[in-house]
Amino acid sequence: MISNTDILKLDTDTLIRVWAWEEYPLLAMLHGADAHGTDAIDYWLNSAEGINSTLLDMSSPAMSGGATFEKITVDSTADFVVGHVVRFQENTGSSTGQAVYISSIDSATEMTVVSFSGNLAAHADNTKIVLVGDRTKYGDTLDQKFRLPTRSSNTIEQISVTGDLPFNMLDTSLTNGQSIEDVLTADAVSQFKQKLTAAALTGTERVAATSGGYGAMAGLASLVNSDNIGSGGFTRALFRTWLSELKVRGAFAGNKGTLMVNDKALALMYAFDDANVGISWRETDKFLGEIRILGIPFTIFVEPMMNSLFISDKARVFALTPTVKKQPALRLAYKAKARSNGQPRQVLETSVAYSLQIARFATLELLDPYRHGFYKGT
Repeated sequence: MISNTDILKLDTDTLIRVWAWEEYPLLAMLHGADAHGTDAIDYWLNSAEGINSTLLDMSSPAMSGGATFEKITVDSTADFVVGHVVRFQENTGSSTGQAVYISSIDSATEMTVVSFSGNLAAHADNTKIVLVGDRTKYGDTLDQKFRLPTRSSNTIEQISVTGDLPFNMLDTSLTNGQSIEDVLTADAVSQFKQKLTAAALTGTERVAATSGGYGAMAGLASLVNSDNIGSGGFTRALFRTWLSELKVRGAFAGNKGTLMVNDKALALMYAFDDANVGISWRETDKFLGEIRILGIPFTIFVEPMMNSLFISDKARVFALTPTVKKQPALRLAYKAKARSNGQPRQVLETSVAYSLQIARFATLELLDPYRHGFYKGT
C-alpha cells in the first residue's frame, strides 16, 4: 500500500506504474522507454512480419494461367529477387497451390513467374504468395533482400495537472488527522492518470507543427492496424475466429496474449460456458483472470476507463501481444526521463502558495500493429 504521504516522495514514472493500479491498470502494464526523435515526434522501429510473402492483386483481369509463364500483379515485389521460388497458397483457383520461380521483377508491383513443369494454374485474387526457396545451381549465390524494419511515429503530448495551493489551506487537517495536502496530491495524481489513460486508449494524433503547437498522441484504438478491428456478436465462436485471424498475422508470440476489456465483455466471457451440459471446466463465476481460447492462455484485466470511453452495454476488447521478438510490444515513451526522477511534486514555491504539479511529456508506442486487435461486440 502506498499512502498519500508517500506519494509526495515518489517520482512521476513510479507513480504512473504503481499508484492505484486497480483504477488505472493499463498504465501499470505499460513498459517505459525513452522517446527518440525530435522534441515533438517520437520514432521507433517496427518489426518486419515473420513470413516473407505478398498477395496476388489480379481481380480484373484475373490471373488466367494456362501458359508456362505469366506477368502477375502483386501488392509489392520489394522483398523478392529474380531466382526466388515462391508458392501460391492453396486457393479457389488451384486447389493444391503451386510452386513457381520468378524470372523477372518488372516493377514495384509486377513480376513474371514461370512454372517448373506444365502450365501455370489460374489463381484467385488475394492469394498469398510465399517465399519457399531459390532456383540456383550448386555453387550459385543469390543475393537475398533483407527487410529493414519500418519506422513508425507518434506525437509527444504534454500530460499535466497543475494548481496553486495556498499555505493556509495546506496547513489544515481533516477530522481523521489526514492533511489536506495529502488529499489534494492524491486527487492530482488521479486526474493525471485519467488524462494519460484516456490519451493512451483513444487519443487522436494532432501533429504539433500543423496544429498551432497543440500536439496530441494517437491512442491504442488508432495505432492498431485497421484490418485488425473486428466486430460482431460477442460469442465464443465468433471471438475465437477473430483471434485466429490475428494469430495468422503473428499475434500472441510465445503462445501468450492479453485481453484488456470493459465490464460488459467480462460479463459475456463468464457466459461463454453457460450452455455446457454437466460439469463445466470452471466453477460458476469463479474469478476469471485467465481464459484459454485456441489453446492460448489470455490474461484478462478490466480497464475501468474503457467503461467510460466506450458504449457501456457492448463488449469492447483489445487483444494485445505482450512481446514481439523479445521486445515489449506496447510502451509509453517519455521525453527527458531524468528530469522527473526523484523530483518533488512541489515545483514552485512563493511566499503564500506553491504549485502542485505532475507532468510528463509522453506518447504511446505500438510495436507491429498487425499483432494486436480491437473487437467491437454488436
